[in-house]
Amino acid sequence: MRHALLLTALLIATNVMATGEPLLIDAGIVGNSRQCKYAGGKTFIFPVTASCPATAPEPMPEGTGRGYLKSIVMEGGNRFCVYRVGGVDKAVSVTLNENCPATRVFE
Repeated sequence: MRHALLLTALLIATNVMATGEPLLIDAGIVGNSRQCKYAGGKTFIFPVTASCPATAPEPMPEGTGRGYLKSIVMEGGNRFCVYRVGGVDKAVSVTLNENCPATRVFE
């Protein structure tokens, strides 16, 4: 019982000091991205080569910040790079002979 109380106190103290929600699980690689699930029900997408941060990234204004490539969509004669950024998906049109960068900064 004493160990359970000590563990609970430690978890509460850790959550208060942390800048973001703690990592619950590295959900693995889905497509060309890594999915990381955090307390509070949030899931963040990172590049395949990245590991999940111990705490969730601090939110930026919606749709701004570094976006990570989520998917590539071909429609007609166009190629769209779809990025996950600030909790939303953003698409960028590129020519058919261009590659989609793994990350892109949105301002």
